[in-house]
Amino acid sequence: MQKALLPIALLLMLAAPATVSARELQAVKPPQFAASLYDALVIARFDSFRALVDAAGLKAYLSNPKLQATLLAPDEGAFATLFADCSKAGVSALVQYHIMTQPVRVALDANWPTPPQPFRQIPTASPTKMKLRFFENRWEAHGTGRDAFVRPGGANFACGAGLLHVMDNVITFKP
Repeated sequence: MQKALLPIALLLMLAAPATVSARELQAVKPPQFAASLYDALVIARFDSFRALVDAAGLKAYLSNPKLQATLLAPDEGAFATLFADCSKAGVSALVQYHIMTQPVRVALDANWPTPPQPFRQIPTASPTKMKLRFFENRWEAHGTGRDAFVRPGGANFACGAGLLHVMDNVITFKP
């Protein structure tokens, strides 16, 4: 009987350090990409979106390293023909719509439901909520006018207390 218990005890002793290591790894925070969401726009060279942030007067807001928010930043290709003559109020509303007022990780969880479940609606810095879902194997931010998908490899960049996701389009809340 004791001989049968010896291999089990040995196996448990060997598995215990691996379990602790896995827990420790899960507790590790992702490395910081930038000190703030605004710094991330500079580092990633999202000059068009950064220019909109500046024009909207939101540089100081996004420069706060303690801001707990998620920024959906359209990449440079998304600005090819959009918003050539947009007013300052229009620019401000557009940028505020891209700022979710809480950190939202890109993950297969309740923040990104799959159809036929309804969209998850997250408050933004504008009066309009952002609608999120996991659709056709991609993470989608659904606007009233234009939708966008998170770019592959463009998710969960830690920026101070916030997150940045790189989007393939400018999300609009007006048709």
